[in-house]
Amino acid sequence: MKKTIKMLFVAALAIASAACAREEVLEGGQTRGEARTFTCSFDEETQTKTDITKQGKTVWSEGDKIFVTNGTENDTLTVGSQFAGQRYFEFSTTLEGEIYVVYPCTAAKEVKEGKFTLEVPSEQNGQFGSANISCAVAKDRYVKMRNVTSVIRFNVDPDAAAPVKVVAINSNGNNVAGTFSVDMTSGSPVVSTIEGNNYSAGVTVNVNGDHGNSLYATVIPGTYAAGLTMTALTVDLHNASESKTTVSEKEFKVNAYYDLGSIGANLKPLAGEGSKGDPWQISTVADFLALAYYVNDGHNMKGEYVKLMDNIKTVTTSVGYYDAAINEKKQFVGDFDGNSKTVTLSINQTAKRSCGLFGAIAEGANIHDVTVEGTVNSTFDDAAGVCGLVNAAAGAKITNCVNKANVKSTGNYIGGIAGWSDSGNANELVFDNCSNEGSITGKTMVGGISGTLRTGTVINSKNSGDVIGNCSTGGIVGYGYTGSVKDCSNSGSVTATETNGDVSYIYLDGKYAKQRFGTGWTNGTGGICGYAQNMPISDCKNSGTLKAQNKVGGISGSNYWSSIDRCENVGRIVATHWGVAGGILGWGVTNANIRDCVNNGDVVGEKLEGTQGRWVGGVAGYIQVQIGKGSYSIERCTNNGAVAGDGQGVGGIVGYTHSYNNAPNRIELRNCTNTGKVTNKQGDTGGIVGWQYDFGSWTGIPVDNCKNTGDISAAYGVGGIIGYFNGRVLGSRTNLRNCENHGNILSTKTGKDDGAYAGGIVGRTNGLTTCGTYLWNCLNTGKVQYSDASFKNAYVGGIAGSIYGEIWNCYNGGEVGLVGAETPETALVTVGALAGNLGNNKAHSSYYLVGSSVNPMGTSSKVKANDNVLSAAKDGTLSVSVKIGDQYYNNVVDALNANRGNQTFYYNWTTGPKFSLTGNVGIGDGLDLGNGGKL
Repeated sequence: MKKTIKMLFVAALAIASAACAREEVLEGGQTRGEARTFTCSFDEETQTKTDITKQGKTVWSEGDKIFVTNGTENDTLTVGSQFAGQRYFEFSTTLEGEIYVVYPCTAAKEVKEGKFTLEVPSEQNGQFGSANISCAVAKDRYVKMRNVTSVIRFNVDPDAAAPVKVVAINSNGNNVAGTFSVDMTSGSPVVSTIEGNNYSAGVTVNVNGDHGNSLYATVIPGTYAAGLTMTALTVDLHNASESKTTVSEKEFKVNAYYDLGSIGANLKPLAGEGSKGDPWQISTVADFLALAYYVNDGHNMKGEYVKLMDNIKTVTTSVGYYDAAINEKKQFVGDFDGNSKTVTLSINQTAKRSCGLFGAIAEGANIHDVTVEGTVNSTFDDAAGVCGLVNAAAGAKITNCVNKANVKSTGNYIGGIAGWSDSGNANELVFDNCSNEGSITGKTMVGGISGTLRTGTVINSKNSGDVIGNCSTGGIVGYGYTGSVKDCSNSGSVTATETNGDVSYIYLDGKYAKQRFGTGWTNGTGGICGYAQNMPISDCKNSGTLKAQNKVGGISGSNYWSSIDRCENVGRIVATHWGVAGGILGWGVTNANIRDCVNNGDVVGEKLEGTQGRWVGGVAGYIQVQIGKGSYSIERCTNNGAVAGDGQGVGGIVGYTHSYNNAPNRIELRNCTNTGKVTNKQGDTGGIVGWQYDFGSWTGIPVDNCKNTGDISAAYGVGGIIGYFNGRVLGSRTNLRNCENHGNILSTKTGKDDGAYAGGIVGRTNGLTTCGTYLWNCLNTGKVQYSDASFKNAYVGGIAGSIYGEIWNCYNGGEVGLVGAETPETALVTVGALAGNLGNNKAHSSYYLVGSSVNPMGTSSKVKANDNVLSAAKDGTLSVSVKIGDQYYNNVVDALNANRGNQTFYYNWTTGPKFSLTGNVGIGDGLDLGNGGKL
């Protein structure tokens, strides 16, 4: 009940005044002026008369704090000893405007224009008036406080068989505690609950053995359709609890008082003895609460067994907890058999405690076969539907568990099954056959199964609930360090609202720079894992929509030393600000592989003002290796989804690769296929790789046996296999072998600046003559075109736009030139059937379809075509016979195979021309795509 007040404000020392640390309550600037004095009293006609003091009224006590505000700034005023027991008081404040007052200070959440948002705590101490809430709007210089809650009185039987620790007062389906609204604009309080706010279906009153005396609880006013249930709980399982329905359907009015009577005379034991053959049996909510308070009193139940016998509703207290405020852990380590039953939670945790069905478990715990429903709301870390904190050095098992509860927290480490989980052995901490269907919302490290997983394994688990966090969000795991994720799936949407941090250092515009300053590079957003380090992911699938500012991938947002094998994505992937998006992986670093993966979902890198939608790929957005830490391999991967970006580096397989070339510090691509359409509003875009960067020497980055059939369009630097190769030191090079393109290649660039740089295999390389792009045994049948007829230096070629390097044993059958019209004669200086420009080395033993372009090379090409570069008719007949070794050949297929010789790595050619794939790698039959050329 509210404490009525009398205090005479004598001087500044009478009431200590300080700025209340509740800045989130208020908006606006400084609103201070000259001091004004107000007289404060209780409204005599409407006060709650729940206790009769010597004065006949409720009064203020020493240490009471009130919250005084004008809706913009605020003061907290503390009652001194000389004012205790008084009915009235005066206080002064320099706040200007209309004045609002709340008791107690901690109840105020927001105050504005006569409307108050207040909070009834879910944990109360039973003292008269301790949780009661009142508020007022000052009129002239007077403040009349009005009680705005309902008050309940009860007592514990003095002859109870065991000390009662707490009394829980619950309602099935009503908001008993939490945040509610009071409108005082009419002068009388109008109370309502606020949709979307955090509520609890019960309050817990700490009794701690206080038997026989009156105890009090405060609840939100309203109609309680199912009435109230009152449960007395001890920490003696043989005298565990008593529960009774004390009020049937009832309206609890504002400023009203209700007596629930006595409880504790008939304490009952928890059935069972805790052994494997005779486990403790949980049949009612009272039984469950008895278990919770037994563990929370320090009994970890090691070696004991608990079995759920029936569905349980309206559970407001977790079993076990970690209290960060005092660094105290009370953990369950026994065996909990959910027996395929369901527990409905209504948890509203405002203390610094972990929470869930189990707030905290430790090594040896075995939680299995339980379903959780309801809500879990928390203002702290480590919240989940099943286990808030799993702190198990020697391991724990969580199997066959289902979470359907919505979990919402303003803290970190939030999950559907577990919030934070760690152990000393990845094989001993196991989540097996678990699923989440509830929506999961937190700050960072948020996951459908586990928010954080350190040294553990998730297998055969799935998420279908929406997952939302600031960063490090994942459909299965938000943040993973050491362990594995296998045979898991996600179909829920996964969203990150803030940047996922930096993408290490990249070389851009002639200098090193970070991609984006953010929250650190160990973050990401993924359908399976947000971030994974030393945590391989295999045989997983995502079908959910993913959206983040950057570093977002269908399987994993960010990987470090973590491979991905046999995974599939069909969900839409969107990076809204800074790119780094991939159908399988957003960003990957060092000594790992992506193998046998398929992406069927669209991948989009959007550009907002001041940002870049760069580094977007059908399989991976950005791959980087570190000096001395091994290679990164992408093998046997396929992209079928549309890929779109708005910045440099967009690719059907990978947007951007950053190699330290010298083996083993390089990025290798083998046997990859893109069928999806790839578009970019800016430049450097390829069917396999958008932008390939190399900071090494002479070894050569391998791009082997790769194929593109999707149409590729971008402003400039457009290639069927690679858009742009950027070698930075002496000898930097990339080797493309057995690569083929059958998609149409288009540069959309227009304007006064020349330079389309479009090629059937490679669009462009940088201008260092010591760096090279080597195209060996490659095939193009797609059209290669540019858009602006005014370009005099378009640099467009059937195999390469403009490169430094070598073209050997290649064939182009696609039309090359201006889109939709004849290529102007003035443009032929940089337009060729094989290459627009070759800066060094040579083009030899290569062929092109007659009519695909006027010349084999642009007429201004620094390196001209060798004599054995010839045109071929549609039927394969060469324009002149060519001598290879001691023999002459008239057919282009025969010539290509003769050049290949006995080098078994290279594919054979057959009629088309096309690859017959009879080299040492087989990835399927070739297609007869030889009818390209000018129509």
